[in-house]
Amino acid sequence: MRPLKHALRSQTFVTLADAAVAVAVAFAVALLIVAISGESASEAASTFVEGAFGSTTSFEDTLNVMVPLVLIALAWIIATTANQINLGLEGQILLGGIFATLAGTEISGLPGVIHLPLALLAGVLGGALWAAIPALLSVYRRVPELLSTFMLNFVALLTVSWLIRGPMQDETNATLLQSAPVDLSATWPRVGTSQLSWDFVLVPLGVAIVAFVLARTTVGFRLNLLGANPDAAREAGVATTRLGAGSLIVSGGIAGLVGACLILASFGGVLTDGFSNNYGFIGIVVALLARNSPIGVLAAGLLFAALQQGGGLVETRIGVSSSLVEITQGVVIVILAGSALFLGRLGIKRLALARPLTEER
Repeated sequence: MRPLKHALRSQTFVTLADAAVAVAVAFAVALLIVAISGESASEAASTFVEGAFGSTTSFEDTLNVMVPLVLIALAWIIATTANQINLGLEGQILLGGIFATLAGTEISGLPGVIHLPLALLAGVLGGALWAAIPALLSVYRRVPELLSTFMLNFVALLTVSWLIRGPMQDETNATLLQSAPVDLSATWPRVGTSQLSWDFVLVPLGVAIVAFVLARTTVGFRLNLLGANPDAAREAGVATTRLGAGSLIVSGGIAGLVGACLILASFGGVLTDGFSNNYGFIGIVVALLARNSPIGVLAAGLLFAALQQGGGLVETRIGVSSSLVEITQGVVIVILAGSALFLGRLGIKRLALARPLTEER
């Protein structure tokens, strides 16, 4: 078995190296664009680092951005492990935010130890219910979840827009397009006097739970089997349809939790247009960079959070457009997509070479 294990380890190393190369090339392309625009690439690089890690405050802001990115990446991993493509994470975030805001504004008089968990559960419920729509459409009408989840993003976006201009608009200030602020008892407390809120604990907790479930439980084994070979999973007695739908709903519940945290951990505690900041899509890129590894999303999430924060300071100080961050993310996706076929062929060749050696032993 040693040659087989050695081949698997080598493949893992190549995967990690591939991700590192993708990030390095993307960052180099970003600096090249800065230089072409007539600005100093070295100044842009130093400003980027300063914006992401240059002070305690900037580092705390980076960690705050890291929270939704890591959790969305975990939601994507759960769905894709079961061979489900959940492109509706953005919409599920929005529904989670709506439900959490309702729980935080319509319910009052509860202590924080009850009100905050209740609002978080409401967010999970909102995201799960929104994901249940494409799950049921896939089961009963054979509608591809890739299409239905993506299209529901627009419905969710318009729903938020309607609510903050109508039923949920703040009556005390009708000129603002936002909801009433949630009760203080439903908000995440800050870590001491810092800008970092306690929702950060969800990151290591979520990574540990997802990694354990996928690697050490029967459910995780079935999810991996379903993702690797649906026909084999069906022959092994796995309820593939129900398991796939369930993974999609759980994925939506995690996205709903992200939406709840974005509202309950914000300083204003209000529902507004664009409060999700496209985390539902950026989190997918984080998962792709981590190669769907629950542990790997920690580093990938921190990297993309730094891109968001550092890019903001580069735009403010140097005048480079914030779209540079999106260009960098796009380059990462292109490189990862282009290398996927190569890595797949490399893995197949290495395993093929390892099997005869294993059989001889």
